[in-house]
Amino acid sequence: MGILLTIAIGVIADKITSFILQRLVRNFRSKTKTQAFKDTPEDMLRPLAMLVMAAIWWLGLNLLALPDQVMIVLLVAVKILAGIAGVWGAYRLVDLVTLYLHYQADKTDNKVDDVLVPLIRKTLKVFVTVVGITFIASNLNLNVSSLLASLGLGGLAFALAAKDVVQNLIGSITVIMDQTFHTGDWVVVNDIEGSVEEVGLRSTKIRTFYDSLITIPNALFITAKVDNMGQRRYRRLSLSLIHI
Repeated sequence: MGILLTIAIGVIADKITSFILQRLVRNFRSKTKTQAFKDTPEDMLRPLAMLVMAAIWWLGLNLLALPDQVMIVLLVAVKILAGIAGVWGAYRLVDLVTLYLHYQADKTDNKVDDVLVPLIRKTLKVFVTVVGITFIASNLNLNVSSLLASLGLGGLAFALAAKDVVQNLIGSITVIMDQTFHTGDWVVVNDIEGSVEEVGLRSTKIRTFYDSLITIPNALFITAKVDNMGQRRYRRLSLSLIHI
């Protein structure tokens, strides 16, 4: 009964806190003078409500004086919930920052920042994911360093897989530094022709004129010949006049 009561109180607190946070976000959107923040989702602060629920469960379970084996299982579950809520909250913070960066990028004529903003967003989310996994593992009393060291032959396979990741990352940096193309440019890469929709850390998405979406690994751009039609200074038109 004590466990059920603790869970119920936590769920009720989660719903109430979520409702209050949504009201705060609505008031913030209506009063902010920054246009970018007016598009903030109402559930932006939803992870904080989950953290409140996890905190109530933690306090309630410690007050129940349950057997050690039961406490270990329940508290581990609460730690995992808190870790997930923390990672989710960090994701929302990254989304808020990139929302502002997108707004600032749209105000400039430079197209480089239009490519950099999605890359920054994905890089930060990868970083948050790694930190979150490490945090959860440490709270579960897992030795992360010894776990990685015990991979053995698996580390070789990981290194081989990481080779492609590094090549794709270098390819994306090459595109940005050389300004090979920007979002919206009409490009021809080998036998692929279309409009650039998105440049990511691993791949670039091109919308063809048949309305299909092709994903190209960024490592290809290190050696590939890219014909950027969007950078033409003029268009040559050839006409044949027939005299009647």
